[in-house]
Amino acid sequence: MDGTVTTTTVTPRAVTLRAARTRKSARATRDRRANEILNRRVTVYFDGPNPEDPLVLEYVATGVEAAQFTLAATQAGLTVTVDGMVRPGLRRLPCNTLWH
Repeated sequence: MDGTVTTTTVTPRAVTLRAARTRKSARATRDRRANEILNRRVTVYFDGPNPEDPLVLEYVATGVEAAQFTLAATQAGLTVTVDGMVRPGLRRLPCNTLWH
């Protein structure tokens, strides 16, 4: 300690810009987390070996993943339903590189 004092002047504009960046960052984080919440059940219906034996698979996904998968799957001719009836034990929708 040599006895020198360092001061920093913060202008009101700098405080306002910093607060705006903080709010924007918080909003982006909240939006990203909302997109990461597994809150959609995706049900995929496949034709089975017999018409009375369809194959039905259920997965859990985020809203964005469910929408992207549904678009790709329906374009491939599959029937897909999406709802919010998530329950424990549902498998995660497979990696989106498989269908995106």
